[in-house]
Order: sequence, then C-alpha cells, then structure tokens
Amino acid sequence: MSAAPLPGVVAVARRRALLGEADLVHLAYAGADVATLTAARVLVDERFATLAGLEAAADADRPPDRQVLIDRLLYARERVKALVAPPERPAHPILLGRTQLAVADAAHQLFVFLVSAGAPADEEMVELDADQARISSEIDQSLWDEAIAAAGDSDE
Repeated sequence: MSAAPLPGVVAVARRRALLGEADLVHLAYAGADVATLTAARVLVDERFATLAGLEAAADADRPPDRQVLIDRLLYARERVKALVAPPERPAHPILLGRTQLAVADAAHQLFVFLVSAGAPADEEMVELDADQARISSEIDQSLWDEAIAAAGDSDE
C-alpha cells in the first residue's frame, strides 16, 4: 500500500494555498491591520507547507513524470500572477518578499523541468538553485518584517 497522496488531494491543497495567497493580497490592498495580515500569512504558509509535504510524499513514492512537472510549473506561474499588483496599483510592501519567493519557486520549477527534459545541469547550477530558494526565503522574511514594522508605526 502506497503512502503517496491521491492527485485530487494535491490539487485541493494547491487550490487552498492559492486561495489563501489571494486572500492575503486582498487583505493587504484593503488596508488590513498587522494582526490580520500576520494571521493570514501564517495560514498561507501552513497551506504551502502542507502542499510541499504532499508533493514530497508523492515524489518519494514515485519520481514526478512530465505532466506532474508541467502542473507544478503552471501552478508556480499562477502563484506569481496572484501576487502581482492590481492594474493601476503599485506593488504592496507587504507582498514584495512573497512575490520574490514565488518567482524563485517558479524559476526552480522551470529548472527541475528543464533538467528532467535532458538539459545539462552541473553541481554549480544545482547549488545556485538551492541558494536562490534560501535567499528568497530570507528576503521574504526581511521585507515582511520591515513592512509590518512600518505598518505598525503608521497605526500609532
């Protein structure tokens, strides 16, 4: 018996994470307070962690095939699109780091897809890909902290 999640379970987890991200964007542009934004971010991060766990379990059971890699790449693109500022609006400071993180994930998904299709990748490329994910996560946290601090200062 396999421990891998059913494809429908992964699809639902993807949808829930994307809806949470969209809610966070909406709250940011609606001027939600720091506590609400922080709670929304925690929820979204939990949803993405759940999704990552499901995908890791699926990959441990069987390496992802071409269609799974394409689905992940398209999903990463949808996440980036969800974070882009609405027309005629500047990028929201709360979302800058998340957008950077989403772009880094999309680049990673593209890298994985290209390597799976036979593109050459040496050790340095693999390390750069891993570094980008780590650095983007750090940037996301730093920009979030700065934006939350600024929002907290403006509430006073």
